[in-house]
Amino acid sequence: MIYRLLYFLRNAAANIRGELVASLLTLAVVTISFVILGAYVLVGMNVSRYVDEFAGQIQIIFYLEKDATAAEVETFVAKLREHPTVRRATYVTPAEALVRLQQDLADAPEFLQDLEESPVPASVEVELAGSFRHRPEVEPLVNAFSQFRVVESVDAGDEFDKAFSRILTGLWLSGVVIGIFLMISAVFIVANTIRLTIIRRREEIENMRLVGATNAFVKAPFLIEGIAMGAGGAMLALVLLLVVHRFVMVPMTLEGPALSVFTGFDWQFAPARFLFIAVALGALIGWIGAQFSVGRYLKA
Repeated sequence: MIYRLLYFLRNAAANIRGELVASLLTLAVVTISFVILGAYVLVGMNVSRYVDEFAGQIQIIFYLEKDATAAEVETFVAKLREHPTVRRATYVTPAEALVRLQQDLADAPEFLQDLEESPVPASVEVELAGSFRHRPEVEPLVNAFSQFRVVESVDAGDEFDKAFSRILTGLWLSGVVIGIFLMISAVFIVANTIRLTIIRRREEIENMRLVGATNAFVKAPFLIEGIAMGAGGAMLALVLLLVVHRFVMVPMTLEGPALSVFTGFDWQFAPARFLFIAVALGALIGWIGAQFSVGRYLKA
């Protein structure tokens, strides 16, 4: 059994050496395919994790009517603090809101220099208790307290949730479509390389069949060759992704209005099970490509 396995491995290595250029091109195509697919998966995983972390820091802001009396505001804040989902409710005066706005716009003070009063109304900032930080538990609180007369409007982070939900959905859907296309392309590239090897060794294969070699015996070296190219391409892709993650993503600081929320975000690499799945998928792609070519030849 061991000798037979060694024979298959030697033949697979000889096949790769015999079609070295085609084998290297196949390896490169598989690697690029897995780099693209892996990048989609890693970005999707990290963005999903970021959204989950943000959801755990949901802060509801109730903006108050300008004509709300001190007694009404005090009653409103007291009822909020009594609610079981609320950890902290903080009243923010218009003056305090203006100070915050000035700090946020410190690089562009001209926008505020002509203001005589705060453009931001008084508000109550609500921090939720740890076990009530998901959207289904937030909505009843918002619906109940937005009915108070003192409330002008509510900011519960809905727009953020909707925007990132659309981004995630689009990311995963495009990733699936692109992934399927890349994997099918990789299968056919592997199949074509195996076909070239079969053509080169056609006489040897025919002689083996004449002396009684089974189809499984003939197939084995080609299947090993395909598996080696598929799994090897996946492993090279993982190494490249790890290098990009370590030396590009980790030290990167994202800037700009749309990306500043990611500043300081801990970009994580894939868990071990993802690495195993990627290599296994590469091996499967190589096996399918080899099986396709050698199977067609043996049936001819």
